[in-house]
Amino acid sequence: EQFSDPEASLLDAVGRVPFKAYKLKTAVSAKGAKARTHFGIIADDLEKELRAEGIDPGDLSLFVKPKDEDGNVVADGLTGYRPVEFMQLEMDRIRREIAALKSEVSASARGSERPSFREHYSAS
Repeated sequence: EQFSDPEASLLDAVGRVPFKAYKLKTAVSAKGAKARTHFGIIADDLEKELRAEGIDPGDLSLFVKPKDEDGNVVADGLTGYRPVEFMQLEMDRIRREIAALKSEVSASARGSERPSFREHYSAS
């Protein structure tokens, strides 16, 4: 086992993937207007953003490929993603963004703070 923090480029790519509402084509074919709406991301969008950062999606456990009963891949390319792993990365990205914003706010507040009574009137 090797542990490390996700690279910033990976988190940047994850942060650019838009969330969508969608209906599965197979469900629409079978159920028409009664097909349920799903929410999430589109695996192709994630793959595109990763490649834009120079990241090979095949190196990540984010993607799944359908396999037959013998364990053979039945389709070429990356066909799905693992939502839980994606959301772990999204949460890490959001945590880092919040920490950076807190740091900015704190630094800004320190820059405009008036000195305390003691600091202002202490004998030098």
